Amino acid sequence: MLDADGQQRPSGRYSWFATYADTQGGRWIRIMTIASLLGGGVAFIATLFTPAGPHSPLGRTVTVAAALVGMCTAVAWMGPRWPRQRHSAICIVIVSVATSTCFLTGTQPLVALLLSAASAAVCGYVSMFHSIGLLGAVWTITLGATAILYIQALAYDPVLASIELSFAVMIILGGPAGTRWWIATLGVDVRNSDTDFLTGLLNRRGFYLGTAALVDAHRGDTEHQLALVLVDLDGFKKLNDTNGHLHGDRALIAISSAIRGQTRRHAVVARTGGDEFLIADVVDSGYKALVLAGRLCSAINAMPQRLTASIGLSSMAIASLRDGADDKIEQLIADADAAMYRAKRAGGNQFQFNTPDQDG
Repeated sequence: MLDADGQQRPSGRYSWFATYADTQGGRWIRIMTIASLLGGGVAFIATLFTPAGPHSPLGRTVTVAAALVGMCTAVAWMGPRWPRQRHSAICIVIVSVATSTCFLTGTQPLVALLLSAASAAVCGYVSMFHSIGLLGAVWTITLGATAILYIQALAYDPVLASIELSFAVMIILGGPAGTRWWIATLGVDVRNSDTDFLTGLLNRRGFYLGTAALVDAHRGDTEHQLALVLVDLDGFKKLNDTNGHLHGDRALIAISSAIRGQTRRHAVVARTGGDEFLIADVVDSGYKALVLAGRLCSAINAMPQRLTASIGLSSMAIASLRDGADDKIEQLIADADAAMYRAKRAGGNQFQFNTPDQDG
């Protein structure tokens, strides 16, 4: 998938952040999300034992229900993988509605109005992971409830109610908006950290993130395979030594463009070494990977740089990648690398296919 600058990217904002949240460095996002949901549920239950909490049967029932919604949602985020985008969006809407309903059924509007600022945590999550459309929907639910609470609180203390309203709106709007601005501002740096500066393809780090996102997007698929294609140029060192590194760089740029032109839009394409490229794609049969390898050989061979390529392929059923995906992707790369060396020893300008044990 190409971004606005024409560079190779994995599909979707959510997939990027979800993939990062599944890494060791991104575990803090999961911890904060779970802690916020559990903490909110505990806080709702605690209000039942305070004078300011709801005392009517309806209010107490709604409060307990909202607490259970938050805690059950926290359990969903405790799984081995980050929830899928639709699942995440549904959970967020349910939590927003449950929280707003809980605030509206409280017996102390002034207290509920102040506590409504806590909804900024949900809005902040949406601003990081989801679209501006979903953020607008959550803002509508949250601010709608806040407006009703303000009207109710005016009967108790208009001045305090106005102060609390200003505080709640500032937190609910300002926090998520700031998060979204921060992500947009740092987007170029994040993109560049995953991008090969010379060719505009992904680098090795970007390849792993992109492939993990691609696998995650096909979670539950039992009919397709993940195909790995490793391309290594034949004679590139000689080209560099004979014509200079500038000519070699231009050749790499041209070949990168040719490779990108032969791959599908959602495929993950990376330059992972000096003259080595990796491609990951989801195919319905190993034959499709062979067809791609043949096209790549022909495209590179037809270029004016007069280079050829040795190509190794490997594949594994998507269903096999549900557990230990990182290790299995590494194995696929190793198998493709071994196949590439067989192609090179056989004279180059060809491809070899190596399929690992599907049960492994």
